[in-house]
Amino acid sequence: MQLIAKQFGGKVKSNVKKREFGRAILKKKKNSYLTKNFFNINKSVVWMSHQDFVSKLPKGFITIASTSQSTKTIIENKKKKIYGIQFHPEVTHTNNGNIIFKNFIFDICKAKKQWKLESEKKRIIEEIKKSVKKEKVICALSGGVDSSVVALLIQKAIGKNLKCIMVDTGLMRKDEFKTSYKIFKNKYKLNVKIIDASKIYFKKLKNIIDPEKKRKIIGNLFIK
Repeated sequence: MQLIAKQFGGKVKSNVKKREFGRAILKKKKNSYLTKNFFNINKSVVWMSHQDFVSKLPKGFITIASTSQSTKTIIENKKKKIYGIQFHPEVTHTNNGNIIFKNFIFDICKAKKQWKLESEKKRIIEEIKKSVKKEKVICALSGGVDSSVVALLIQKAIGKNLKCIMVDTGLMRKDEFKTSYKIFKNKYKLNVKIIDASKIYFKKLKNIIDPEKKRKIIGNLFIK
């Protein structure tokens, strides 16, 4: 959204005092195709993670919704069919976030759903088989939706030639890592190796308060 605003002649600023991390109340300002059936009595709970914000809208854009800290949280240019949102619609902490995607894909872009989940699954597995052949694959498995789905699809394609690596950061909820590991190992029979890196993470994050700095430390360390 910030990139869209800047590219079309608007302005983006950084403000530490007005940054938003976590839940926020989004208030409806105007009607939009993007937010059809999204709000509950002109309000919705959304998940934020930003310090920069759009301070000036580009020409032709209007504000659809805002929060107490972000006056321009959803913007649109109806004529050009360009939309921008400041929050995360893809996370469970945002109420009705899937409706945003549905409205954009089917009502605004007029896309047609011409595929079925089962056929897509078969197609992906076949593509993996052709690509990997008899080679071995390493998969970083966090326990989240993305990496879990990837791991299970690859396993169905190449079986034991897949090796998953789970890094225990020590930052998950109590017993969540152990539970995830047991599910992958016992239920899905994945070949999983655990790396206990919790002490390294705690050492690197000691005395770090800023959420953005934490995020970068966690991400870089995970890749390393």
